[in-house]
Amino acid sequence: MKFGEKVRLLRNEKKLSQTELGKMCGLSLRTIRNYEVDGRYPKQREVYTKIAAALGCEVNFLLSEDEEFVIVRTRNEGK
Repeated sequence: MKFGEKVRLLRNEKKLSQTELGKMCGLSLRTIRNYEVDGRYPKQREVYTKIAAALGCEVNFLLSEDEEFVIVRTRNEGK
């Protein structure tokens, strides 16, 4: 699973809009949209930290593209 897909998944779980997540992280709606829709990645490591904190996940989860982790997590949570 790619970075933007993880951001969208976690954001939706938290019931946040792209605008709300952007405000929490000090980023614009356009930036969040670029991550989720256009497949772009943050250029600065601190952005990963801000997004992880806002979404309640580990930074390494956002940095890795380990799809198995998401599958196991989803199964364990019964979603």
